[in-house]
Amino acid sequence: MVILNETKGHESIISKLEKAQTTQHLASTHIFVGPAGIGKKRVALGMAQNLLCESREGRACGRCGSCIRVEKQQHESLLLTLPEKNQIKIDQARAILKFGHFKSLHTSSVVIIDDVELMNPQAANSLLKILEEPHQKLFFFLICNSLGRVLTTIRSRSQIWHFQPLSKNVIKELNPSYPEWILDASQGSLGAAELLTNRDNEDLRPHVFHWLKSFSTESKEKVLQEGRDLIVSKDQVLTIASLWQQMVRDAIVYKFRPEKIIHQDLAKEVSTLSIYSFEQLSKLFNLGQELETSVYRHWDMSLTTDYLIHETHKCLRGIS
Repeated sequence: MVILNETKGHESIISKLEKAQTTQHLASTHIFVGPAGIGKKRVALGMAQNLLCESREGRACGRCGSCIRVEKQQHESLLLTLPEKNQIKIDQARAILKFGHFKSLHTSSVVIIDDVELMNPQAANSLLKILEEPHQKLFFFLICNSLGRVLTTIRSRSQIWHFQPLSKNVIKELNPSYPEWILDASQGSLGAAELLTNRDNEDLRPHVFHWLKSFSTESKEKVLQEGRDLIVSKDQVLTIASLWQQMVRDAIVYKFRPEKIIHQDLAKEVSTLSIYSFEQLSKLFNLGQELETSVYRHWDMSLTTDYLIHETHKCLRGIS
């Protein structure tokens, strides 16, 4: 399979990358920044396939042994680095350095680092050593959701590509079975759409609505226990944070354009949240963002949950 032939969206970025490749002007280090789940890693793998193809220059053939190994992420000249326990650690950075130093100067090799913003400071500073003096045929593709969390000295040595969310039409083309609320709620992220259609995550929606509503009616202790029952893993926290922000956004929109809310099938529940003031809802939205940030900054999840519940309870009860 030719990976880039099967990649939807991002045509302009792919075209520019391939033009730079075929004219021998491809930078050694690239940062792909944009929302999670929109295909940044897939484009990086597609470029790796192009660079490592045995049969042709430019777009990969998809048939040679090299192309097949890249597709399976098993190529000896491809190193894919992923976070371990929400961090990229110094040992992983050392493995990247070793990979870079021992690869032949006569053939291309590719390093893809996913969630590069999760590199701890020691790992990031170690990576700088090879980025400062890269081998001619060693290419780095660094993938992140937020450029601001990437070390400034790494950003300054990279060509930065800003990826946009996928259109609803592209997501619908990739999976025609998605209902309209999924297309809206995913906000251009195929990964988010897949998460939302996961049975467990789909069941989370009414629970998160109920949890938000309960802040104004239940005791803090009961709300705290419900929150601790909901927040059990990194992926679940990110899903809850996304749903939280969408629901608060819907509550604001419902005040003047109820037909424009994302969660149309839960319009009744949204209406119960829309009674709060813009000031209260803005505070709630910011708290949802803080919950999301807590994952990427490795905050203690128990303390974060307690803080979120305390501040939300205070906000909705009008306690100063």
